[in-house]
Amino acid sequence: MDTISEIEWAQLAAFVDGEGHVAITCSRVNPRQTRTSLWYHPRMLVYNSDRRLMDWLQEKFGGSWRNYRKKPAKAHYKPSLVWELSGTKLLPALRRLRPYFILKAEQADLVLSFYDDAVWHKGGNYGDPAKRRISAAELARRHGLYADSLRLNHRGPDAS
Repeated sequence: MDTISEIEWAQLAAFVDGEGHVAITCSRVNPRQTRTSLWYHPRMLVYNSDRRLMDWLQEKFGGSWRNYRKKPAKAHYKPSLVWELSGTKLLPALRRLRPYFILKAEQADLVLSFYDDAVWHKGGNYGDPAKRRISAAELARRHGLYADSLRLNHRGPDAS
């Protein structure tokens, strides 16, 4: 990511602000393991119908892209694509993007705090609560950030 220009970082921030999503999502099962505990995973997405943008995002910033829906929502719509950045590449990218965000600044701060304030534990067993890798307090902190992420990314009229 060192060869990415400041203009390209600003372009990515504009795409994420306008057609993207920065959030903490939650799953019941980690795809790499079989377990029933919650798995919180921050990610950044950009939606668009032009494959050239998806190819540029993947080439410049890594991540991956895929079809968003099997068929368009309406017959006259183009097929939608989504690019995703998560895991180890997300944190340094968000740090570089943060000064350029206009609309997604709060969401970026939330994801950055997910990583910066995390308490990580190696080893353990998710099936046995006494041997969990992540403490109950850390799980509660992550769940609170997830709830805040849902609130910040809420679509439609404000609930207030």
